[in-house]
Amino acid sequence: MEPADALAEIPEAVRFGDRLGLGFSCLEMGLHEEAAHLFEQALCLRPADPAALAHLALCRWQLGDEEGCRVLAARAQGMLAGAVPRRIGGSRRPALRIVR
Repeated sequence: MEPADALAEIPEAVRFGDRLGLGFSCLEMGLHEEAAHLFEQALCLRPADPAALAHLALCRWQLGDEEGCRVLAARAQGMLAGAVPRRIGGSRRPALRIVR
């Protein structure tokens, strides 16, 4: 079996989760370019994922692309506008806050 064929047989949810998880790890290590690339790959699999968008926005900001950050953050915020915000540890603070 060719590597491309093997990749095609991996469920989309696993590929998405792998890209997102690796992106989080790279972000935590300060590898912003690598993290951005992984979040972009995750968004290719699920273009409407607000977590991937928000973390890609953070990478763009860390890389000095403020306009790219604003565009991505606004898109993520728009997706979350109708969603019920998650709470952190039972507190009243939202888990995700977009700063303009």
